[in-house]
Amino acid sequence: MKQEKPRPWRRDPTKRVSGEPGAIQAVALLDLTIYLQHRVFHAVPLLWRFHAVHHADNDFDVTTGLRFHTASILLSLGVKLGATVLLGASPLAVLVSETALNGTAMFNHGNVRIPSGLERVLRWLVVTPDMHRVHHSVEASELGRNFGFNFPWWDRLLGTYRSQPAGGHAAMTIGLAEHQAETRQGLAWMLALPFRRPADAERAAGSEGTARRRGNGPASIV
Repeated sequence: MKQEKPRPWRRDPTKRVSGEPGAIQAVALLDLTIYLQHRVFHAVPLLWRFHAVHHADNDFDVTTGLRFHTASILLSLGVKLGATVLLGASPLAVLVSETALNGTAMFNHGNVRIPSGLERVLRWLVVTPDMHRVHHSVEASELGRNFGFNFPWWDRLLGTYRSQPAGGHAAMTIGLAEHQAETRQGLAWMLALPFRRPADAERAAGSEGTARRRGNGPASIV
């Protein structure tokens, strides 16, 4: 039987190489990567044009957690793939990270009200709907806060945490100011949004009025 030549670039997936993070550390570092990516998507104008599709939703519910432009999804996939390679994260860590990310995205965009005592405890462990809802405020001072998806610690450690919206959850306005009047946000509209000029968006909003939507507070949890 022919013996296979040694291939030093091939790695035994069952063995951990010295210096590589364990599964728990890798999950935490991958989550930090997503937090930093989220901040970059807000800071870089070109990336924001695509990420704005997510924030243009004038309601805050579980469907918002699925509302991302195709380009944003592909860019995020590239970032996560690069981070996985650089960290040497195990398949288990990637599986846990991606499962948690998708699950918490549905949870923290949910239009529910968790009992205040329980919510205060939960937000130390996971990003809650009340915590993330602040990030979807029309106010710039609140839009630039609470970037976390899975774990709430990065916002607290890196100075982007805000506990509550200034006007309270029941009175806060959800979405982006320039799209408040655009109530018919279909698939074609969302796909085209990054390519629209600001003036075009303003004219479209002006044709339907400029009144902002109020009363987007959470429903009671069942």
